[in-house]
Amino acid sequence: MNTKSGQSLIYELSGGGIKITYSTTSFAGPPTLSFERGGESQSFFGKDILVQEAPLTLGSLVSVKIGPASDGADTTFTLLIPTTPAIDSTPIKTYGIETQHKGSLTGEILEGQGETYKPVEMNGTADRILA
Repeated sequence: MNTKSGQSLIYELSGGGIKITYSTTSFAGPPTLSFERGGESQSFFGKDILVQEAPLTLGSLVSVKIGPASDGADTTFTLLIPTTPAIDSTPIKTYGIETQHKGSLTGEILEGQGETYKPVEMNGTADRILA
């Protein structure tokens, strides 16, 4: 959770053909995240979502694995969540980062840069989750 009051929030963001709904909590307790692109949707729950509090003033980093590649590489999407006041419908402008992780099914050591990044500007809202 990345709010000034510690309340739970739901973020609805879109940009670059991607739509994300991220809830810092659910009825069962753990966070949930839905990732939609090109008519396809993926849902993540609890331990499938990595939430890291970033140092200094960056906010929170929320990451999910959105796909494997045939060469053994993975693709992840990380959403930068700014500190947000827990009030009704706060406008949010942030970024997501799609990361292609270089990999090898054979276990051989790869040369060059291990990751490539694609930034995505995201806009939307953060709303309180009412109990």
